[in-house]
Amino acid sequence: MVMNKLKATGLFMIGLLLVSSTAKNVKAVVLDDAQQAGSKKTSIESSHKGTELMIPSLWWRQLSVTEGGQLAYWDTEKLKELGANWVSASYRPLDENNKFVGTSWVIPPGMIERVMELAKPGLESAHNAGIKVVGTSDSMQFRPEVMVSVGINPELLYGRDLAGNPIKIDAYQKGNYMSCLLNPYWQDIETKIGKAHAEAGFDGLFLDLFPYTSGEGVLCGCEYCKKAWEAYSQKVFGMAQPFPSAVLDLNRSVDRTFLTFRIEAIYNFMQHVEQAGKKYNPDFKVMLNCNADNPTMAYLLRLGMPQPISELGQLNAGEESSLYLYRMIESATDDPLFAQFNGPNQYMPDYKYKTELAEAFAGGGGLMLAAKNDDLDAVNKNFTDFLNKNKPTYEGAVSEARVGILYSWRDHTFLQSSAMKRTDRMLWAKNSARRTAAILASKGIPYDYIFVENGLRKKELSDYDVLIAPDLKLLDDKDAEDIRKYVEKGGRLLTLGTFGSLKSAGTDYLTRDSSLLKSWTGKEMENGYFEATLGKGKIGGSATYAIGNSESAMIISDSFNKAAGYVELDSQLKVNHNGNGRVESAIRKNGSARYIHLIRYNNRGDIGQKKASVIYKVPEQYKVKEVTGDSPYSGDMGIQWKEEGGSLTVNIENLDLYGVLKVELEPSAGLNRIFNTRRVR
Repeated sequence: MVMNKLKATGLFMIGLLLVSSTAKNVKAVVLDDAQQAGSKKTSIESSHKGTELMIPSLWWRQLSVTEGGQLAYWDTEKLKELGANWVSASYRPLDENNKFVGTSWVIPPGMIERVMELAKPGLESAHNAGIKVVGTSDSMQFRPEVMVSVGINPELLYGRDLAGNPIKIDAYQKGNYMSCLLNPYWQDIETKIGKAHAEAGFDGLFLDLFPYTSGEGVLCGCEYCKKAWEAYSQKVFGMAQPFPSAVLDLNRSVDRTFLTFRIEAIYNFMQHVEQAGKKYNPDFKVMLNCNADNPTMAYLLRLGMPQPISELGQLNAGEESSLYLYRMIESATDDPLFAQFNGPNQYMPDYKYKTELAEAFAGGGGLMLAAKNDDLDAVNKNFTDFLNKNKPTYEGAVSEARVGILYSWRDHTFLQSSAMKRTDRMLWAKNSARRTAAILASKGIPYDYIFVENGLRKKELSDYDVLIAPDLKLLDDKDAEDIRKYVEKGGRLLTLGTFGSLKSAGTDYLTRDSSLLKSWTGKEMENGYFEATLGKGKIGGSATYAIGNSESAMIISDSFNKAAGYVELDSQLKVNHNGNGRVESAIRKNGSARYIHLIRYNNRGDIGQKKASVIYKVPEQYKVKEVTGDSPYSGDMGIQWKEEGGSLTVNIENLDLYGVLKVELEPSAGLNRIFNTRRVR
């Protein structure tokens, strides 16, 4: 669903309460400490070593007729032809005459059974073809008359605004209402839906509609929300805090805690539904449709939410870089990000779609193929053929970027927006990490995200030549000390905007007496610029960096360019190109090979001249054995290469929208093997 169209009021999450239910009895139970997300996971190790190449696809709201007249909710044969091995399917219930009834928002018990029965033949054929199938359900939206038709009283389900009125939402279909994920009756319905999918043989359940999208923010005034917040705040503060009565002000520790409570709540809800499915399929996953750069996704991933899924409607595809989404997600979880478009208006003309395909797989994730759009069949088939022909480029490959963007989910969520009305997306002007990633993309510099809350470990930081801290205001003493030691030992730090002005003390944020730069170097930023040595390393700083109201209109400040030069930001890879727009890059490795992904974007589909060149710093103690270039869109890239003094120069005659340089390395004298152990977070 397109989240920016949602304008209804009210929101409803679960807190510490979840449901234990039988067919005739529904009751709320309090999770014990071992079950609560809370602060139990303070650090998550991620060894993301690369997994099976997943090629996802989307097949929503269409009934197909397969050979032999069999009804199906997706076309397995077409998915096989396109090369997909994962599909998200949605459906509407049918009556005995195979006529549509009800809606696809939430198909309740009493209707879901027939849907699952009709899906079984398709599930069998998909699984025989090696295709995983994930079903769908809405996370909270329902139609009262549908519930009445199966004997469910909608009065028991309504989410309530702060005045106690049922919450109505007409954004997608007039007459829809929203429930509350804390409501035990709603939990019972969703749990039975999850159980039905797992029993039928589905591999997972995709909950559509991110639950924090509403004009009233994360507030829902139902009795279940209020009871859950009372218990949660009592545990955190030692006494129960009043339930919020207005838009959250994230300058207040109580409001920050309330938002944290809401994020933990939805994770708990997903876990509850997932556990019901795992009783029938141990690999069953419950996933959530949301935007990867929203202020809550990062924390959900830290808590352990599986298989992140993001819409792309917040971006101007093909014109703005989406690499940052995949780089952020890969730093947080072992599951790749699957991204999706909601319709042709978001991805046509097809250069937009082609560019996003490239960014998704180059970034370590995948774009859900628009499988129902016959006009894109050739594009999809050519691209998936390329993926399968070049599996080592993607399957098992890991990032080897030498620039890391320091990213704090608390800073991103709590400090870059003081008033929280909705949390399904983070606007350009408020997203410092994205603005920084956009600069790096425009300069062709590969990068990773580094989650500060996961712990800044010495070995991890040593993988990077340069760390960037973009408006990273919140930095606790231990993390600050780890960064200082990194620089002293020869690392390079680029600070943008405010750096480390705050540190946490419980739920409060305290202002430091003096700046970290001053305490480390004895110098302060002057006229918006900073440079200093610290031990064997360097620190550069700029008060401004990405100027403008959008990525397409972005102007990079002179002080940023000066500071970037001081810390040698492009020391790993330099990209030059003729033609229109920009060229972004990613570097991934698999065994002895390095894969340099080059993607053209911001050109309105008019590339112009296709010549380009790259200069790549060869890892120490290795030399280049061979270089080849290939593209799913134009084939051979027409390359010439030479290595000299530890630097590889590749001249490219034909760089289309996307091309990959494969650089085969071999040990220099005295080095016997190449390790492939580097991984983010």
